[in-house]
Amino acid sequence: MTQISPSRTRERTPRVAATVRDDRAELTQNDITFAHEGRDQNTSAYDAGTYRSTFDSGRLSLARHTVKITATDAAGNTAMQTRSSR
Repeated sequence: MTQISPSRTRERTPRVAATVRDDRAELTQNDITFAHEGRDQNTSAYDAGTYRSTFDSGRLSLARHTVKITATDAAGNTAMQTRSSR
């Protein structure tokens, strides 16, 4: 994972996006998960052509929020990044 955005926003309903790519295997939407505040979200999308994965958060409170993105390839290798923002 090379990019997660936004890192900071005043938007109450942000779209979280990440660039997720595996040099050895083709990833699918099922290989990438978003967790918001520790709860898995099943509403993400993945564009294999651009390696872009997105998650629409829904309305958030005015506080710090944490998103964890996990990608697992067919061989079972896992990459994970966590990002907090306000």
